[in-house]
Amino acid sequence: KTGGKCAIACDANDSPNARPVVEAVRDAGGYISTIWNKTDDLHPWDIGDNYVSHMTWSDEKPAEKTARILFDAMGGKGGVVHLGGIAANNPAIERLNGLKNALKDFPDIE
Repeated sequence: KTGGKCAIACDANDSPNARPVVEAVRDAGGYISTIWNKTDDLHPWDIGDNYVSHMTWSDEKPAEKTARILFDAMGGKGGVVHLGGIAANNPAIERLNGLKNALKDFPDIE
Protein backbone atom coordinates (compact mmCIF):
# COMPACT_ATOMS: atom_id res chain seq x y z
CA LYS A 1 0.00 0.00 0.00
CA THR A 2 2.91 2.37 0.59
CA GLY A 3 5.02 1.42 -2.41
CA GLY A 4 7.85 0.42 -0.10
CA LYS A 5 7.90 3.82 1.54
CA CYS A 6 7.08 2.78 5.06
CA ALA A 7 8.90 3.24 8.34
CA ILE A 8 7.74 1.56 11.53
CA ALA A 9 8.75 1.98 15.16
CA CYS A 10 7.94 -1.33 16.86
CA ASP A 11 7.71 -2.05 20.57
CA ALA A 12 6.91 -5.76 20.55
CA ASN A 13 5.09 -6.91 23.70
CA ASP A 14 7.21 -10.06 23.92
CA SER A 15 10.88 -10.12 22.94
CA PRO A 16 10.45 -13.17 20.64
CA ASN A 17 7.77 -11.31 18.66
CA ALA A 18 10.25 -8.75 17.34
CA ARG A 19 11.96 -11.07 14.84
CA PRO A 20 8.89 -11.99 12.75
CA VAL A 21 7.83 -8.34 12.64
CA VAL A 22 11.31 -7.19 11.57
CA GLU A 23 11.52 -9.89 8.90
CA ALA A 24 8.03 -9.12 7.55
CA VAL A 25 8.81 -5.41 7.27
CA ARG A 26 12.16 -6.16 5.60
CA ASP A 27 10.52 -8.58 3.15
CA ALA A 28 7.92 -5.94 2.26
CA GLY A 29 10.65 -3.37 1.59
CA GLY A 30 9.80 -1.18 4.55
CA TYR A 31 12.04 0.11 7.30
CA ILE A 32 11.84 -0.66 10.99
CA SER A 33 13.31 0.40 14.30
CA THR A 34 12.63 -1.67 17.40
CA ILE A 35 12.18 -0.25 20.86
CA TRP A 36 12.88 -2.02 24.15
CA ASN A 37 11.99 -5.63 23.33
CA LYS A 38 13.94 -8.01 21.11
CA THR A 39 15.86 -11.21 21.65
CA ASP A 40 19.61 -10.98 22.23
CA ASP A 41 20.33 -12.66 18.88
CA LEU A 42 18.43 -10.11 16.75
CA HIS A 43 20.63 -7.27 15.45
CA PRO A 44 20.15 -4.66 12.72
CA TRP A 45 23.49 -5.60 11.12
CA ASP A 46 22.28 -9.19 10.65
CA ILE A 47 19.05 -8.18 8.91
CA GLY A 48 20.25 -5.46 6.53
CA ASP A 49 19.50 -1.84 5.79
CA ASN A 50 15.76 -2.23 6.39
CA TYR A 51 16.37 -2.80 10.11
CA VAL A 52 17.42 0.72 10.95
CA SER A 53 18.00 0.60 14.69
CA HIS A 54 17.20 -0.77 18.10
CA MET A 55 17.00 1.41 21.18
CA THR A 56 16.59 0.40 24.77
CA TRP A 57 17.28 1.55 28.29
CA SER A 58 17.16 -0.08 31.68
CA ASP A 59 14.18 0.19 34.02
CA GLU A 60 15.96 -1.57 36.88
CA LYS A 61 17.39 1.49 38.68
CA PRO A 62 14.24 3.63 38.27
CA ALA A 63 12.12 0.74 39.59
CA GLU A 64 14.46 0.28 42.54
CA LYS A 65 14.34 3.99 43.34
CA THR A 66 10.54 4.02 43.12
CA ALA A 67 10.31 0.99 45.42
CA ARG A 68 12.66 2.59 47.96
CA ILE A 69 10.55 5.77 48.01
CA LEU A 70 7.43 3.66 48.56
CA PHE A 71 9.05 1.54 51.28
CA ASP A 72 10.32 4.64 53.09
CA ALA A 73 6.83 6.15 52.93
CA MET A 74 5.52 2.90 54.49
CA GLY A 75 7.93 3.30 57.39
CA GLY A 76 9.91 0.27 56.23
CA LYS A 77 7.15 -2.15 57.27
CA GLY A 78 4.17 -3.78 55.63
CA GLY A 79 3.26 -5.76 52.58
CA VAL A 80 3.55 -5.17 48.86
CA VAL A 81 1.88 -7.01 46.00
CA HIS A 82 3.79 -7.02 42.72
CA LEU A 83 1.69 -7.42 39.59
CA GLY A 84 4.18 -8.45 36.96
CA GLY A 85 4.09 -7.83 33.26
CA ILE A 86 4.50 -10.21 30.35
CA ALA A 87 7.08 -12.90 31.18
CA ALA A 88 9.37 -12.20 28.19
CA ASN A 89 8.98 -8.41 28.36
CA ASN A 90 12.34 -6.83 29.18
CA PRO A 91 10.95 -3.78 31.02
CA ALA A 92 8.77 -6.03 33.19
CA ILE A 93 11.78 -8.20 34.04
CA GLU A 94 13.92 -5.15 34.88
CA ARG A 95 11.19 -3.60 37.03
CA LEU A 96 10.86 -6.81 39.04
CA ASN A 97 14.64 -6.94 39.50
CA GLY A 98 14.59 -3.35 40.75
CA LEU A 99 11.87 -4.21 43.26
CA LYS A 100 13.84 -7.24 44.48
CA ASN A 101 16.99 -5.12 44.86
CA ALA A 102 15.14 -2.62 47.03
CA LEU A 103 13.52 -5.36 49.13
CA LYS A 104 16.97 -6.58 50.23
CA ASP A 105 17.30 -3.48 52.40
CA PHE A 106 13.78 -3.67 53.84
CA PRO A 107 13.47 -6.96 55.76
CA ASP A 108 10.17 -5.92 57.36
CA ILE A 109 8.39 -5.60 54.03
CA GLU A 110 6.79 -8.70 52.64
